[in-house]
Amino acid sequence: MTRLLHAELTRLRSRVLLWLAAAGVVAIALVGVVGAWTMSTPPSPAEVEQAQAHLAVQLDDWEKNGEQQEQDCRDAQAADPDPEADYGCDDMAPRLEWFLRPVATFAGEGVGMIESMAVVLLAGALAIGASFVGAEFATGSIGNWLTFAPRRGRVFASKLLATLLGVLPLLLVTVGVLVGGTYGAYALHDQLGAVTDDTWPDLLASSARMVALGLGGGVIGVALGFLLRHTAAVLGALVGWFVAVEVVLRQVWAGLAPWTLAANVDAWVRGGSEYWLPNVCTTDASGMVSCESATRELSMSRGGVYLAVVAAVLALVALLVFRRRDVS
Repeated sequence: MTRLLHAELTRLRSRVLLWLAAAGVVAIALVGVVGAWTMSTPPSPAEVEQAQAHLAVQLDDWEKNGEQQEQDCRDAQAADPDPEADYGCDDMAPRLEWFLRPVATFAGEGVGMIESMAVVLLAGALAIGASFVGAEFATGSIGNWLTFAPRRGRVFASKLLATLLGVLPLLLVTVGVLVGGTYGAYALHDQLGAVTDDTWPDLLASSARMVALGLGGGVIGVALGFLLRHTAAVLGALVGWFVAVEVVLRQVWAGLAPWTLAANVDAWVRGGSEYWLPNVCTTDASGMVSCESATRELSMSRGGVYLAVVAAVLALVALLVFRRRDVS
């Protein structure tokens, strides 16, 4: 098994396409860092001057009509059937920040951006695994390889393990670039925001989950490569799944939400998430039916179990098919 694994790692490193895919994943991470730099850049002096000019106009109007606007606001709040409604009538005076573009912070938008890049790790690892295996079938080299290593279970395991070992450094580097680059961008602009004692442990945990997600993507990619035997077929199947299930069917059938890949990836990476259910109807004691939208929680553990089961089932099916189906 060790010799098989060494041979597979050598084959993995020799494929130029896989190096290009890895470079693409890192490049997307760098684009995210550039976005963090842009979002955290404070307003320029020209932007501040323009905002002050707009503020002066609004303050002049407020001096003339402010009292009436406040009274109209209070009247509208009083007419609202919700007794807890708050229209913010005591905080209507124009302020400079209203006319300046918002500046993001690391503790807010920065951490969210890092976590949103998890799908890039998943897609990159999946594409590498599918391409690594799919090329073996497309070129016919898998048949020749089986004459040297006829035990298909060992061949399957060695390719799967080689893929995981191959993508792990890429995942670690990409997450490191994202976290370090994003933090640096916000720190240089002094826009870290409300960083607390929990921020870094939480970010470290979500980063570890992103790496685990990428490894799961590698397993899925290898499994689909063995099942469909061509990289283009794998990519086509994934696009078809995303359009048909994650987009179209998700809109038609709201109850599908907790079973979609996107929802469970989000829950796993972010430590839990919510999904929206329209038209949830209830009946009161008088028999009156009322319908309104509602949100439901999706836990991190639920998302992790879902993704692990998907990867494990696909790997098992791929192994069974590979052991029984002709490779020619």
